[in-house]
Amino acid sequence: MTSGKWDDFNSLKSRIMVAASGGGAQLYNSQLNGIDAGSTVGKNGSQSGSDGNVALGGTQTGKGKDGTGTWMNKNSNHGFGKVIYQKMSMGGSGNGYYCGGLGNHGDGTTGTGATGSSFISGYAGCNAISSTATLTNLIHTGSPNHYSGLIFSHGVMKAGDEYILSPLGGNETGHLGNGWAKISWKL
Repeated sequence: MTSGKWDDFNSLKSRIMVAASGGGAQLYNSQLNGIDAGSTVGKNGSQSGSDGNVALGGTQTGKGKDGTGTWMNKNSNHGFGKVIYQKMSMGGSGNGYYCGGLGNHGDGTTGTGATGSSFISGYAGCNAISSTATLTNLIHTGSPNHYSGLIFSHGVMKAGDEYILSPLGGNETGHLGNGWAKISWKL
């Protein structure tokens, strides 16, 4: 894959596997738990109150929609492969292949951020970015196979609220902390 700074576009588009992260919790006004990480499509945020709409999860071809509301105060640059906040007032979006939307903030309403989407080259339901894509012209191939020709077979992708084998042995629902992957090499 392409070396470079973590947020360099060419480095981001060269990734053949991306794990989504969860959506940010909200403690102001009403305590809301964060949202578990998504799989090929991110999970939507949640809200307490009725002013505005919840944040929507990232997809295979675009970032999730930010929540709405009377008091939205946001200033972020997010989309393909990264989310950078300069100023915001509600739950942060989860990162991933494409990030989720910012949580909503309305009159008496607070919201959590939505989650990002995940990507595995060769995995059914994924949509690989084109080698000709640029930061201002994001093109997808309609195929799950990455342009590098590197693909995974027999992949299993799980959302953060699904039952999995634990990397420490045994089983767990989701995995707290850093994500993990088990990859076996076959010739």
